[in-house]
Parts: sequence; C-alpha cells; structure tokens
Amino acid sequence: GEGAGPLLYQIGEVQISLQVQADPTYPGRRLLLGFVIGIPCAGLEANLALQDQVVATVPLDALGNLSVPGVPPGTYHLIVRGPTAEVHILELEVA
Repeated sequence: GEGAGPLLYQIGEVQISLQVQADPTYPGRRLLLGFVIGIPCAGLEANLALQDQVVATVPLDALGNLSVPGVPPGTYHLIVRGPTAEVHILELEVA
C-alpha cells in the first residue's frame, strides 16, 4: 500500500524488493519502484499484468532497478524475465 515499507520476496537465490508510492505525475495512480538481486540483470525486463493482460513492460537497469509509473490501484501479477531466468510474483496489491 501507499507509504508502507518495501515488499520483500525471495525465490531461490533471487531477491526482489518492491515499493508502491503515490505517483506525482499521474494523480490517483501509483509508482511501483523496485530492485532485483541474485541474478544477472543484463537483459531483464519486468511485465506487470492485470487479469492476464500485460499493462506495462519496463527494462531493468544494470543495477537491477525497475520503475513502473502510472499504475492504477489493483491486484497485479509481476513477471521479471530475462535470457536465463523468469520469476513470478502473484497477487501484488497496488493500493
């Protein structure tokens, strides 16, 4: 939720930290910020899906950071994928 601490996920060696904030550019929407560690980040991208429909795809930078602006509140499925790995986070609540 907005203003809450980071959401932490660990899947094997992979760790994902996510935070939801109010998006100052898009009133009423959220900014999803996060980072991934434990796997090489070159070529990784994050897909945010709502009801099996991808609503945003963003690349991760070389340090594993991701930023998804303008996210409407809802329950999402986040997929971080790259050439050698794919990680799914189900029921990511963006409030």
